[in-house]
Amino acid sequence: EHSVLTAAMCRAAGVPSRVAVGLVYAENLNGFGYHMWNEVFVNGRWVPIDSTFKQTEVDATHLKLNDSRLDGLSPYGTFLDVVNVFNKLKLEAVDVR
Repeated sequence: EHSVLTAAMCRAAGVPSRVAVGLVYAENLNGFGYHMWNEVFVNGRWVPIDSTFKQTEVDATHLKLNDSRLDGLSPYGTFLDVVNVFNKLKLEAVDVR
């Protein structure tokens, strides 16, 4: 819900935005979990931000698999690509700082 609300608020302020979906490393999971964050169009490029973690820049713990403008689609529908890929991935965190 954080990313959907952030996208709506950015658009209301005249800033083009979309949601990115993928995986994020979570220490409490000791691995990766599903996640959604935003990308806003600023100075001619898409800049990733994450309102859930209060990040104005996303870090290497975010693995983007898809994005959506949410036009006529449930926000959770964008996770279908992630779900289809998740069980096929073999990810290992080598170092966490």
